Amino acid sequence: MRPLKSTIRILAVWCFILISLSFAPNRDSWQQPQRIMDSIMVQPGMVIGEIGAGSGYFTFKLSGRVGPGGKIYANDIKADVLQEIEEKYQDLNINNISTVLGKTNDPQFPDSSLDMCVMMIAFHDFSEPVAMLNNLKKALRPGAKLVIIERDPDKWPAGRGHFWPEDKIVRLLGEANYTIIRILRFLDRDTIFECIPEVRMNDTLTEFLLQGPAHVPLSEIFKHLDDGLRHKRMSAHTSTIWEEIEHMRLAQLDIYNYMIDPEWLSPNWPAGYWPALKNELTEDEWQTTVDSFETDLKKIAEFTNENSAKIMNPIPHASHHTYLREILLVIDHNAYHAGKIILIRKYFDNWPG
Repeated sequence: MRPLKSTIRILAVWCFILISLSFAPNRDSWQQPQRIMDSIMVQPGMVIGEIGAGSGYFTFKLSGRVGPGGKIYANDIKADVLQEIEEKYQDLNINNISTVLGKTNDPQFPDSSLDMCVMMIAFHDFSEPVAMLNNLKKALRPGAKLVIIERDPDKWPAGRGHFWPEDKIVRLLGEANYTIIRILRFLDRDTIFECIPEVRMNDTLTEFLLQGPAHVPLSEIFKHLDDGLRHKRMSAHTSTIWEEIEHMRLAQLDIYNYMIDPEWLSPNWPAGYWPALKNELTEDEWQTTVDSFETDLKKIAEFTNENSAKIMNPIPHASHHTYLREILLVIDHNAYHAGKIILIRKYFDNWPG
């Protein structure tokens, strides 16, 4: 065994080297922060989160690049280093930096706030790296990327045993379901990993079920609807708005039960999928249809989220169909009939825009 004093002396020297390299006056010459920001496309006006900001070396570089129209969230798990950053930006009268005290497994950034997240020589210090990466996702806006700048022990042998090799970083990103889109190796000591979180299929399906990114969201089709148009026909051979939404409700209820209940018997077509003709429509009937349709749609969205691992699988009691097929059927069917409702509203001049 190595004597204790010798071990302490080696650790002290090692700490001195790390601190010297991190805070040396000439760090810009080898760290090349401007070239890094050019390469990862930091633009004015962006909102960027930095995990493990430490003393703020890169924080203030980012602040200058995004300018007054942008914002930097400087994260760390140590309140004292964040206080140093706060004192510095106050002294310099910089207004686009905010500090965020994080946890070891969560950066605690505001939800859907970031155009980019960066880590400058910090990832190797995470005690819960996969959890941190997963919890970061909720802060990333659509299209936002994560940039990890890490000391490369193959380029800088003195860092072996402390900094993580590339294959470990790649593995951890994979475990957290991030896709590496580019690895940059132009720095003398560091390697840059650009990545994006993988979009889970069930997230996309849920988005189409509830929000309709390619069509008018279902929540919008009844806004400002004239009550008198709920059961009014364009002609004797066309459906009313209520009949359309009741048909949508009956169809998606059948599809949902078909997926989850082996004993479910689908109604006869077409009588079981369309309401009986009626001359009058009460307020209670209208509201029951709308509320039931929205409740059932949310159940399908919840089922989609809770069963992401088997979305592509055949339905056990109906093996000729997959869960994915049935969910896509709901999306397609609802979009088609939502379009018919909008056409009815336009015919009666009751559609905004």
